[in-house]
Amino acid sequence: DEFIDRGIVISLNYVVERFLKELEDDEVKKEKLKETIYILVKELNERFNRTPGRSEIMKLMYVIDRFHKKKHGRTLTGVEWKYGHFGVYSEEVMNKIFELEEEGYLKDYYILTEDNEKHNYTINKEMKIDSIKKKEMLIIKSVVDSFGNLSYRDILTITDRMVSESKKKVGEVLFEKEESENILINLGEDVKCRR
Repeated sequence: DEFIDRGIVISLNYVVERFLKELEDDEVKKEKLKETIYILVKELNERFNRTPGRSEIMKLMYVIDRFHKKKHGRTLTGVEWKYGHFGVYSEEVMNKIFELEEEGYLKDYYILTEDNEKHNYTINKEMKIDSIKKKEMLIIKSVVDSFGNLSYRDILTITDRMVSESKKKVGEVLFEKEESENILINLGEDVKCRR
């Protein structure tokens, strides 16, 4: 009986430790997502004098996750990506954009035109970056380097081509099966050649 009781206690300790680690991991992922969006917007603002809109941020965050998954076997942000009416989409990314705005880190410049409304973002106040590692920062900056000068239409085209045809159904979860390893390089070169 004593042996069985110790086994149960050890098992319960293991379960509790795993649960606490998963909670900690979730918090780190949430912070990492927030910081990645912030760095992306800041880099685009400062290096390209560009005020990205929500959709542009969404697409570039997807590219960051794709690069990270290709290099490290998992996404940087840990969010679920789906294919939506306007291409790749993550509800978690959108909610973090709103959160960054509410907390005053991002400033939304709302533009209303005859046929459209846009929300473009700039950095409003500095954020302390704690959870992004050096190798992750390099991926974020390489995406900004590669895509910072492209038009939104080009970014949309590239991210749409990154998704296999079989996944292009509204609500379809992405990243279950990795597509071609070289698609980013090929598409990036294709876009540069067309300019």
